[in-house]
Amino acid sequence: MAMTAAVKDELNQLEITKPCCRKAETSAMLRFGGALHIVSGKIVVEAEFDTGAAARRLRTNLSEIFGQQADFAVVHTATPARAEALLALDDAAYLAALQTAFGHRLALVAASGRARFPLQLRMRRDPVGERLVWLGNAAQTLHPVAGQGFNLALRDVWALAGRLRDAADPGDAAVLAGYLRERRVDRAGTAGFTDTLVRVFSNDLPPLRAARGLGLLALDLAPPLRHFLAKRMMFGARAWP
Repeated sequence: MAMTAAVKDELNQLEITKPCCRKAETSAMLRFGGALHIVSGKIVVEAEFDTGAAARRLRTNLSEIFGQQADFAVVHTATPARAEALLALDDAAYLAALQTAFGHRLALVAASGRARFPLQLRMRRDPVGERLVWLGNAAQTLHPVAGQGFNLALRDVWALAGRLRDAADPGDAAVLAGYLRERRVDRAGTAGFTDTLVRVFSNDLPPLRAARGLGLLALDLAPPLRHFLAKRMMFGARAWP
């Protein structure tokens, strides 16, 4: 089930010294907050957490237990009302608020150039025009959960390159229409999956908390289901049997 802020804070303060237990903790954190991406031909693990303490804890474990250095970035999310209040603060006050949210094990030294934008689904109904194709964020803007917008953009580029490679006229309407048909299911499926995931995990209604717990338990108890979900997030509609 979803954990409250108090439970998360308590877990982050728990000191674990046994290597086997730290490895198990790292595995659990990557399973619940991580996703695989292919960047420059290499497999990259990305993990997203709603607290700075959890991100720092994972980074420390990766460094001390596995000898892997990790980078992290802060994306400050808030409700619309809270976002408006944060924008109204001067830089010093906002920096203090951000430091409180991020934690104090690392010091943030400056904040400037703030802007607010909604984390919501936006999709171009028809990403193909006359001798024109929109790709990436120009075609669809997804919530950044698990980096699915990036993965979808890579699949779009791959499919378009395949269509253009053997085309006598790359801008021919039939060529672009074939690309559009090929990508329709994956685009709709990925956008729908991402949007549903965000809505389910950002809602604290008791029935949804119970459903989330059952879903995570099913993934934990059924490795084939977990592997299929990972393939679906990486390879899109091609992951279906």
